[in-house]
Amino acid sequence: MISYLMRHWRGQQHVALALFVNGLLGCIVIILAWDFVINSTPASWSQQVLWANLAVFWAWFLWAAVGIMRSALRALREPNKWVSKAVAVLAFITVLGSAYEFTTDLPDTINGKPRLSRPMSIGKPHSAPRREHP
Repeated sequence: MISYLMRHWRGQQHVALALFVNGLLGCIVIILAWDFVINSTPASWSQQVLWANLAVFWAWFLWAAVGIMRSALRALREPNKWVSKAVAVLAFITVLGSAYEFTTDLPDTINGKPRLSRPMSIGKPHSAPRREHP
């Protein structure tokens, strides 16, 4: 298990494995675990649980992002592997986009209203919902 984690961290895994298994599948597992923990803890623990969840999430995200980026760089240096290079470009876009989304959602998450858990509309700026005036 430790060798698997270290191979990913060093970028020694194939870029597709790093992106889809460690990245996508890992993200799904982390989000499901986050939801389970939040919903099964007493309300009085909510702030402590939130900070613990954030710490676990960001530790996983940094591990996944570093490994994916290193695997992508390695794939781009390999000659004559156009499929790997295409996946590497997809990996760069995915990691950078995810980092942007997660960091812009962080203040809302700390306030207890994560934007990423609500339906998103593509192309519209992130703003607070409009208030109706009586």
